[in-house]
This record gives sequence, C-alpha cells and structure tokens, in this order.
Amino acid sequence: MKFKVNTTQIDITPYDDDLSLLEKYSNTIDGTIPSFFRIVARQTTFATVVDIRDAIRGVSLTTLSDPKFIASLTAKYSGLGPKEIVYLWIIVNKVKIEKPDLYELQKIDRYGFITTRKAETDTEEFKKTIEKQRARIKKILDTERDVYKTLDGLESVPSSDFLLDEITSISLV
Repeated sequence: MKFKVNTTQIDITPYDDDLSLLEKYSNTIDGTIPSFFRIVARQTTFATVVDIRDAIRGVSLTTLSDPKFIASLTAKYSGLGPKEIVYLWIIVNKVKIEKPDLYELQKIDRYGFITTRKAETDTEEFKKTIEKQRARIKKILDTERDVYKTLDGLESVPSSDFLLDEITSISLV
C-alpha cells in the first residue's frame, strides 16, 4: 500500500506502526534516523512529519543551552537526549566549537563537553552511530520486505485450530 509522508511516497503494510513508518521514511533521507522525526498528524494515507533538524537550524548556542529549550526538544523527540541534540546542532549548523563555547555547552552536560577536542570527537562518533543505525534499519526493512513478499505469495497461511482452556489461579492468603 502506498503511503505519503510529507511529500515522499513510501510502501507500508497493515502491520506498520508509527515507529516502522518513521524507519521507512528516514530510510529515504540520507543521514537520518527515525529519532530525528516525529509524527504530528496521521491519517489513512498521509502523515505529516517534522524534523528536529529544522527546529535547531540557525538556533544560537545561547538559545540551545537554555534548559527550557532543550527540555522541549527532548520531550518532542524522545529518542534523542540533550547531548545528541547538541551533536546534531553542531552537524546541522556546521559549527566549530571554540573554547568560549564550552561554558554554554557545559550547561547542557557538564562532563560531556569538557574540551573542544572531546566535543569534536564525540560529534564524529555520533555521525558514525547514525550510519550504523541506518545500516541496521535498512537490513531490518529488507528482511521484512522479503518476509511480506513470501507471505503475499501464499494462498493461505498454514495454521491449525487450537482450544484455549480455561485457566484458573490459586490465590495464597
């Protein structure tokens, strides 16, 4: 079945939930994972999805380090923690972290941003983690697609009848 997410057409099955929908959608956009997105509206054949990268693009470091701003983002995008949001902010805005920036970053995570080198290294590790997750999701989606093709080719799924016996329980007093 064809399903439209924003302007992108994707194939879905009756078994797809919101997470698998986001997995399939993120698979169509390079450098993304499902936790970058959230569904704001979903109907039978269409969903509107927003991207955290749009929310942090162009945001100043002072705004980013505001606890209320970070809390609102982590509430909306529950798959990302404050540090991951900062790494993504660095990537999206192509920011070079300088020593004066560390004070603002330490408001978000005191030990996560001790030095500029650590911030750079952790950001690079975050990029690698994204690619590993993308590869894992692609493998899962390919496997699911093969299973659904096989099931669609069967006239009926072999099964046998079963009886559900009454279950009783003993309560200890």
